[in-house]
Amino acid sequence: MVRRMAKRVGGAFVAIAVAAVTLTGCVPPGVACPAIGFVYAGPVMIDVDTTLLGDQGTVEACFGTGCQAAPIERGSDGFWVLPQEAPYTSSGVVGLQPGTVVRVAVTRGSTTADYSVEVPYETTTNGWCPGPVDFGTVVID
Repeated sequence: MVRRMAKRVGGAFVAIAVAAVTLTGCVPPGVACPAIGFVYAGPVMIDVDTTLLGDQGTVEACFGTGCQAAPIERGSDGFWVLPQEAPYTSSGVVGLQPGTVVRVAVTRGSTTADYSVEVPYETTTNGWCPGPVDFGTVVID
């Protein structure tokens, strides 16, 4: 009877230990990642080499590789501004994500050059937990 009870207690201990490791996801003790979503909903800045544009060149852009590019405006700082809104995004897009690709069409006279470029980004981590993401300027040269 004592041996049988010891086996049950030992089996229960093993089951509890396995459940504890499984449910915690093997994260070290004392580590808890905050449930924060880092969403960037601002525009993507695009730097187009002026030799590609000439005097009367235009720039069209959109989010995704198979999207329909639409004209974008040049900001006062000289960068072209691609907003995250229609007609530049597809429906259901919520914020920029790492790995996002933009399509940029640069037209000079009757010639159009089409580019698909991933938006550059940097991210910081705090050990096990991901941190905020900073998106850079897309460069077309």
